[in-house]
Amino acid sequence: MTDANAKKKIFLIDSLALIYRAHFAFINNPRINSKGQNTSAIFGFVNSLLEIIEKEKPTHIAAAFDSYEPTVRHEDFTAYKANRDKQPEDITFAIPVIKQILQAMNIAVLEMPGYEADDIIATLVKQADRVNSRVYMVTPDKDYSQLVDDHIFIYKPGRGSKEVEIWDTQRVLKEFGIEKVEQVIDIQSLTGDAVDNIPGVPGIGPKTAQSLINQYGSLENLLAHTHELKGKIKENLETYAEQARISYQLAKLMTDAPVILDEKAFAVKEWDKSRLEEIFGELEFKNLSRRMLGKEPEIKSKEGIEVQGDLFTTYPNHQSPSMIQIIHVHTGDKETEHIRFLLKKSKFLSLAIQYTDDKLFTSEIKAFAVSFNQEKAYLFDYQEETKEMLQEILSAQDITLIAYDFKKDIMLLKSNGLEFNGFLFDNLIAHYLIDSESSHDFNRLCENYLHHQFVSGSHPADDPGQFAFLNIKLYELFSKEIEEKYHHLFHSIEIPLVSVLAEMEYHGVKISSEILAALSAELQNELKALEEKVFRLCGMSFNLNSPQQLGHVLFNVLKLDPDAKKTKKSGQFSTNEEVLTRLAEKHEIAGVILEYREIQKLKSTYSDALPGLVNPVSGMIHTSYEQAVASTGRLSSRNPNLQNIPVRTERGRLIRKAFIPRQPERLILSADYSQIELRVVAHVSNDEAMIEAFRTGKDIHTSTAAKVFGVKSEEVNSDMRRKAKEVNFGIIYGISSWGLAQRLGISKKEASEIIDNYFKSFPGIKNYMQESIEKARKSGYAETLFGRRRYLRDINSVNAMQRAFAERNAINAPVQGTAADIIKLAMIKIHDTFKKEKLKSLMIMQVHDELVFDVIQDEYEVVTELVREGMENVVRLKVPLIVDIGKGMNWLDAH
Repeated sequence: MTDANAKKKIFLIDSLALIYRAHFAFINNPRINSKGQNTSAIFGFVNSLLEIIEKEKPTHIAAAFDSYEPTVRHEDFTAYKANRDKQPEDITFAIPVIKQILQAMNIAVLEMPGYEADDIIATLVKQADRVNSRVYMVTPDKDYSQLVDDHIFIYKPGRGSKEVEIWDTQRVLKEFGIEKVEQVIDIQSLTGDAVDNIPGVPGIGPKTAQSLINQYGSLENLLAHTHELKGKIKENLETYAEQARISYQLAKLMTDAPVILDEKAFAVKEWDKSRLEEIFGELEFKNLSRRMLGKEPEIKSKEGIEVQGDLFTTYPNHQSPSMIQIIHVHTGDKETEHIRFLLKKSKFLSLAIQYTDDKLFTSEIKAFAVSFNQEKAYLFDYQEETKEMLQEILSAQDITLIAYDFKKDIMLLKSNGLEFNGFLFDNLIAHYLIDSESSHDFNRLCENYLHHQFVSGSHPADDPGQFAFLNIKLYELFSKEIEEKYHHLFHSIEIPLVSVLAEMEYHGVKISSEILAALSAELQNELKALEEKVFRLCGMSFNLNSPQQLGHVLFNVLKLDPDAKKTKKSGQFSTNEEVLTRLAEKHEIAGVILEYREIQKLKSTYSDALPGLVNPVSGMIHTSYEQAVASTGRLSSRNPNLQNIPVRTERGRLIRKAFIPRQPERLILSADYSQIELRVVAHVSNDEAMIEAFRTGKDIHTSTAAKVFGVKSEEVNSDMRRKAKEVNFGIIYGISSWGLAQRLGISKKEASEIIDNYFKSFPGIKNYMQESIEKARKSGYAETLFGRRRYLRDINSVNAMQRAFAERNAINAPVQGTAADIIKLAMIKIHDTFKKEKLKSLMIMQVHDELVFDVIQDEYEVVTELVREGMENVVRLKVPLIVDIGKGMNWLDAH
């Protein structure tokens, strides 16, 4: 029972603000159900709502929505909110569904023609009983700050690791740097709001506005005393006085909307659980249904849904495979002979292996399971008698072994004395090719495609029998599409690469801890010297690693930027790289701090950390190459990330000096593709000028500069070549004239002229870019030369920002992806040749366009020839592929 004397807790939700926030929180990994619907915004909104209900225990709650009809603000100022992009289609889909959910939860939905949600909420909070109520405006929008008082608060829901924020009067005064809450509107009338197209006064930022309002108290008093001011501020305030007054009216929330705070209608009530179950079934919200209703909904997937552009793959609604018979096989059982019979008879089997842990060289096999479907799996305890059975399975040549993330298994099996040399179908790789943008987590795949949910907290590896059986079910779904659309890519590139990467990871890379220790000591001395220099420049000592203290020094003590804003997240000044780079033009201290941070990152991330990652058994570092992460097809590296070892700075390159051969009689060989992505551009664009430059061996950047600037090649200077290089590498990634101007430090006009001249000089590239976008608009995806697809959900979006992002991907995905496919093919070819020739040299690293080898010196000549042949002739393009090869006693010298 609620205490009758307790204050009412009223929560008023700015619905659209939360919906947008939820949508963009999932923008890089959207939740897509089997109907092809993006349910991210709905899922995020309901989770935020549920968290409020569970944690805050409101007595009253209502959700306000914006009106689609023009408001008074639009009538008074036609440009109001004109800058905003059109609403994303996924949000348009989400809004009516969210309203249905709110109605099923018996939460009042408030919507008034001609009024925005903030006006509805502003009106309601003013009606709340000041004595007996506490009102929380649920929104990430700080415009609501003008309403805050001793019983009205802003409630900002948490997000990720960020906690909930509740803004009271003191927080608002601190955030805006003012003395009274009413002055929030005065501040906004001066600074304006670019998002809502509220103009404000040109040249007045937050700091200046804060100073003026604190001095004069209000906008009107300020405008009455402009004669006391000087310079540009005086001029702008007098010129734009009426604009400031309009901005004041636009920023001020209305408190006279025709809506009543109906406590009975807003009171928290029981949910209509049957209606929620029905909605969650349509959306395929299993976890939310269990959380809110205590059971899974009936999934209402539809078979054969057609989606324009083949953007999504849909599968029939399969029955959850929870009823599976697991047969525990013991040594000597009759089942053993039956399994051997099935091995000879069957075309495929699924294998799942259980280990003591996942540590290379120390992990031991506990058990393994196989399934041939038939609604059953066979489970074996691993012992000497069953080791022969497992090796027999791993070596079977007439059967396809179905697994998930089998690269890890290959290494752990090898460290247990077992070798895999059969035919593989890896469901992780298969799903990555089918849908590179979404999650490939095994639990998620089982939930999305098989409607099977593991018990909370459990992992499929804990139950190898079930794991093996579920893998077969996924294979039945994925294999048909793989064969129809990705046969060559899957069987000739990605699956062979699994074994190549497993071997590279297994052998590992040798580092010199002594070299890294010496480098750490050297970097520590440099850090100390730079810290002392910072203290001299600012005239005080402080904790240089504290962003809060650094912000105080830069903006309060040195006053490097009077208009600097504190960030919404931390409430402190930003001192990130972008800010420091901008400040470096004003004061030497910012450049010194940037140098300090660069050295600190080198020390902590590499020279200090790498020795601790050496495997105690092998004495090597064993990174993990991830095949199913980057949507472009590129490999990524983790634990540690060896593809991110710095190369652009002299200090960064010194890290590479610590990568050494595993034995004194060996050396490091580096083979690096020369400008492979530009060569792919020349091929796919069929641009005659670019093809000619590569065929004749000209320096592509010099050749480009000569054409763009209208001079002879010999007249191209270093500055021209630098600009041409930025255009060459930037144009295919959709660089704008503004972006090019920023990179080169030139005017936007000059950047536009350079880009225009570039397209005149290389018309084939412009045609390629336009054709790529048109092709993607029709098909819904971009495709590499080898059939790798990147689906582009937003290629036809009415939202300009999302559409532009998809268009850039339509242009660069075929280029990046083709380059990635080429080096993968080269790795497979080189690996197979090394085995065939029985070489003892090893391929140990892949760093995007570079392959690194640990080579026996006696094999150097033959390895160099094989590597060059394997990389340069693995495919035939319209231009030659060129590889730069070097050798040395460490990676730095070899590169």
